[in-house]
Amino acid sequence: MAQLKMIWRPDTSLIPPVTGIKEGYAIRPLTFDMIDDWCDTSVELTGERWSRDVFISRMLFSPPLTLSPRHIFCAVENATGRAVGTASACLDGVNGYGNLHMVTVRPEFKGLGLGKAVCAAAVNAFIENNVIEADLSTDDFRIPAIAIYLRLGFRPFLYQGDMEGRWKAVLSAMNRARPVKAYDGAKNAVNFYMPQI
Repeated sequence: MAQLKMIWRPDTSLIPPVTGIKEGYAIRPLTFDMIDDWCDTSVELTGERWSRDVFISRMLFSPPLTLSPRHIFCAVENATGRAVGTASACLDGVNGYGNLHMVTVRPEFKGLGLGKAVCAAAVNAFIENNVIEADLSTDDFRIPAIAIYLRLGFRPFLYQGDMEGRWKAVLSAMNRARPVKAYDGAKNAVNFYMPQI
């Protein structure tokens, strides 16, 4: 089954600052000494622990778009210096396009605001680099992540016939009864109304 997709277009009124995370954590761009931590953190997404070579090959040399280490944002535990969450802002500077990529937080660090903070850092990178449209792909069961994406201005992309029903199920699981803006298959903005619950 195809993943859900979401589209972001600039609206700076929706972008929270990269603040509000618990004391003892910070958001920093990836440094090469954090790669092993990144590989440990991303096992949940990749299904296996990548080596440093695989990380360099897949993240730096063949991401969806251009990806600089300075746009791989890590939530870092200050006491240990360990990266425990990540989100990446892939960029196509020529066409003004972006992709939010590889978003995850280690299970034992969820609920601390780290996922929202790394995603906000990535969205701020889109704004700083004049991105006019970005997208992401996600799974239907990633309800907490989808809630973050909606707060940051990402909107459902109804790009296939089954998307409307799947998005209604996701939004119902979130107890969202009010309308949500979405993009139809031609990327036109539409109001997406939820059924009465």
